[in-house]
Amino acid sequence: MTVKTSGIAEGFFLQQTRFLVHLLRGEPGTFVSLEELSDVASHKEDGSIVAEEDKSGLTYNPVVDHSRDLWKTFSNWSKAAQNGTLNPLRTEFIIFVPHDYTGNFVQSFSDATNEEGAKNALNTVRDELWGKSPSYDKKETVAESISGYVEDVLDENNPHMLNIIMHFSLETGTDGSYDAIEQLLSTRFVQDEFLDVLEKQLLGWVKTCIDECINAKEVVRISVEEMQKEAKTFLRTLDHNHILASFAGNPTEEKKLGEYQQPKNYVQQLRLIDTKYEDILSAISDYLKANVDRHAWITRGMVHPLSLLTFSNTLTRIWKNIAENHQITSSNQSDVDIGKLIYNGCSDRNVKIEGRELPFHMVPGSYHVLSDEKRVGWHPKWQTLLN
Repeated sequence: MTVKTSGIAEGFFLQQTRFLVHLLRGEPGTFVSLEELSDVASHKEDGSIVAEEDKSGLTYNPVVDHSRDLWKTFSNWSKAAQNGTLNPLRTEFIIFVPHDYTGNFVQSFSDATNEEGAKNALNTVRDELWGKSPSYDKKETVAESISGYVEDVLDENNPHMLNIIMHFSLETGTDGSYDAIEQLLSTRFVQDEFLDVLEKQLLGWVKTCIDECINAKEVVRISVEEMQKEAKTFLRTLDHNHILASFAGNPTEEKKLGEYQQPKNYVQQLRLIDTKYEDILSAISDYLKANVDRHAWITRGMVHPLSLLTFSNTLTRIWKNIAENHQITSSNQSDVDIGKLIYNGCSDRNVKIEGRELPFHMVPGSYHVLSDEKRVGWHPKWQTLLN
């Protein structure tokens, strides 16, 4: 992926992430829009607006003093105020950068919280870029790429810029939006053990909603109530008395291919019973995800380590019973077919941990862990063949 493509991708995902931040910050009656009044905007029930422009800043500082992005943003806000799209007296203006970038000009604007401060900030920037009034002997030296935008912002006859500056803030920080999501989720919805899984769910839900609106050629708008309903509905499925939530994402194709090519014992065991290539890759995914979840549940204190030991022993006991049964009842079948029957019989079993339901990958993935440790096997002669 090129740097340019990476920057575009980061900007796209940044908007979705900030969209969720706005939903989580919003009160009932608020809805959030995408690319309507701003990159992301919160429309409050009382008619006030939070208009945010998001700058990815992957390859450069987008808020440095002579940045075209910076001056174009303020110029666009000024034009929106002039045509009545945004009312500076009822709008909070934000530039968000997910990196620790700043600039002298933008910081002075952000620090100005009253009319005097805004006047001083504009005068200081005007003197720096144009020179002293009334001659403005440095004005012609302003780069052509920003001169028009600077003119819009620094024009002393602009009736809106003071109020825009007074209501402007710069928000920055490496991965700050993800930190904000976790903090908002922890205070509004959920205990720490479910933060990661709820965050992933809501980010995926926001993306789906946005995609559906775009595909339908509709304005992207999601209400706070819709987000709250999704969060509460999803959390009900994670009731810790009934289900253990998965923290494992889907492994990459590169990771699965690496497991396949090593190969590990559990992969070899699947080959012994002529398992199809795509089914082996699916098994590898289950194995990797089961390992991630076992570690996550223990480190988060969601499951006692002895419970996982009991779970493994239960799986081993089930395997032994199924294997012995098929050795008797399926003796007229080939060893490969018997192995498949044993493997499928074990993988399909519903086993719980501490009385709680498990993600679908946990039982088959855990059987692959045991298979890798040579505690269970599928082919009737697996011990001899592996050795």
